[in-house]
Amino acid sequence: MGKRTRSDEWFIDQIRTKKNRVNVDDDEPDRITTYFEMAGFPPLAHPKTRFTKIVERDAYVVIFPELMNNAKLFLDKDTGGDCSMVVTGNPGIGKSRFYMYCIFHLIFRTKVEVKELPSFELVLNFDESYLKFNAESQEFIELDDADVSLLQKENRVIRLIEGTSSKLVGWQGISILFASPGVEGIQNFSNVDTFRYIMPIWTLEELREYNSLLQDDLKLSDDVFISRFNKFGGIPRFVFTQMSVKKLQSCNM
Repeated sequence: MGKRTRSDEWFIDQIRTKKNRVNVDDDEPDRITTYFEMAGFPPLAHPKTRFTKIVERDAYVVIFPELMNNAKLFLDKDTGGDCSMVVTGNPGIGKSRFYMYCIFHLIFRTKVEVKELPSFELVLNFDESYLKFNAESQEFIELDDADVSLLQKENRVIRLIEGTSSKLVGWQGISILFASPGVEGIQNFSNVDTFRYIMPIWTLEELREYNSLLQDDLKLSDDVFISRFNKFGGIPRFVFTQMSVKKLQSCNM
């Protein structure tokens, strides 16, 4: 085992809320935005490190309990896990953000679905990077090839995979892949028994709520925000990119 990273170097154990008016012209109640803030980032394909806030989308509230209920079903078996799940959606939709949302709630045990899980080892995996969470010391520990080979054979493991993995298949425990359709290896990972969840695009209201949380130099003016939304729809990577719309179009994004 290698380098150790304290959980608070990446995840701040604090859930915050903010009131947002959905529509200033009607009498609907304010919408409560729930979010947490990152202190740093684990290995990611698209870290976007200046965008530190992770917002709880309506889709997260639906999909996360499903993932945990499936995990519990397999962990409750005498033999432990052996289950594959895929969270997919358009590139730029924020699957990496949901990946971090899942890590946050698994390590801090903030949700009842997590508290009901039998004991397990949590492993984070991006490409050739593997980290195991030590709940007692609240640390993420880098794993070497020998450590990974041992964990592959363990049943009571929940592995969260960000985008891609050097060892995508061949694990005995529970593996949850967060990836776009067509990513290399996804067909081998998926099978008839794989649970699949599709992350929806963001609504205008969700994007507006997120924009309201950004620091001033990242926050979009209303004109730019609406222009980006009309051009790219509910894909936050494009809406909040620091590239101009003209440059984005020239890149065929």
